[in-house]
Amino acid sequence: MSKDDVEIDIKKLLEKGKSLITDECCIYRVPLNIRKLNEDAYTPQVVSIGPFHHDTIDRLRDMESHKRMYCKSFLDRTHTTSESWISYIEREEPKIRSCYSGTLVSDKKKLLEIIFVDCGFILELFWRKYYDDNVLSDDINSLSAPWLTNMMLYDLLLLENQLPFYVLDNLYSASYDSTYGRNCNIPSFIELTYRFFGRFNISELTFVNNNEIKHFTDLIRVFHFKHPWRGEQELSRSDEFLKHLPSATQLSEAGVRFKFWTF
Repeated sequence: MSKDDVEIDIKKLLEKGKSLITDECCIYRVPLNIRKLNEDAYTPQVVSIGPFHHDTIDRLRDMESHKRMYCKSFLDRTHTTSESWISYIEREEPKIRSCYSGTLVSDKKKLLEIIFVDCGFILELFWRKYYDDNVLSDDINSLSAPWLTNMMLYDLLLLENQLPFYVLDNLYSASYDSTYGRNCNIPSFIELTYRFFGRFNISELTFVNNNEIKHFTDLIRVFHFKHPWRGEQELSRSDEFLKHLPSATQLSEAGVRFKFWTF
């Protein structure tokens, strides 16, 4: 092999280089040194969402058939064709890939299937939570057992277990807009999401701009860091307690005796 051939091969090799993280990247793998501290804290226990954990853990495979059933239920109720979803996900596939760090499954068809089923599952799950699936008249075995609901809730908050929020939002909107029209009295996806994760909305925020939310893990960040400024009249009971907590001097003047310990 000549020097020129080697130079050409190296140039081609360098052209294939790409950044591990794109501007759109928002869903990451937990660094290995952190994961080793507590593997279970970063790994889904009952349901895998997205490509990172798909078909990698035996205990998660049992949920796959239920996910497909929920997905079909959502499509049937909204009279949505699978072709419309497939077309949308195919168009968005490069952008969806760019939302994840590292290298994803190379098979385009497999990634499409994962996104398709997982989106349908989440939309149906949130819909049933919003309307209380115990009152829905169908033959579907629900996932409403408290222990299972709680485990799924926390699985859906794991950073490695996410879908891009905009994909869920767009598929949901397209499904209902095509069936009932834009002005129908149907809750938006952000409303369903707030209801599902309501226990974490400590600031009692009203709905934010959907574009601000990258995924469900990011939503929890929004709940905690978009805490509205509170004036003196809006202090909570705990704030009032801290505000009026007497100092050591005041306690001493009131007759409280202190014991000092030496070591």
